[in-house]
Amino acid sequence: MAETANKGIVFLPVKPEYAEKIMSGEKNIEFRKTVWKESVGYIVVYASSPVKKVLGFAKVDSLVIDSPGNLWKNYNATGGINKKKFMEYFHGRKNAYGILLGDVIQLKEPYAPKEIGIEGVIPQNFKYLNEEVFRKVEKLSAVEFD
Repeated sequence: MAETANKGIVFLPVKPEYAEKIMSGEKNIEFRKTVWKESVGYIVVYASSPVKKVLGFAKVDSLVIDSPGNLWKNYNATGGINKKKFMEYFHGRKNAYGILLGDVIQLKEPYAPKEIGIEGVIPQNFKYLNEEVFRKVEKLSAVEFD
């Protein structure tokens, strides 16, 4: 089982093209305009519309806060996005966030959030999940945990 003590778990909607890149390992940083306030150990990767499925989860190694220009300079090679889209996304922003991802675990197959106990409206940014829901996600992964 993944160690989550004192670390939150976040359900993170991601555009399908970027969600696939996270799952394939091509993208190891997720860029955001806003992030959570609590300490987070794992994100559950949800491919947003039109896919609308949970694809897997990833360990959060660290959170980088910097200017968009510096974030691009330091992480563009593994960000899975081109410069034009990146700069459009952060246009007018003073700060940008980069969620550096560690181990990425894919589910055996994509699941609708309700199938794994994630209830309610799908947020635009993120929502916190409880440990019980995360354990269900782990059990559906392609990896065996103790």
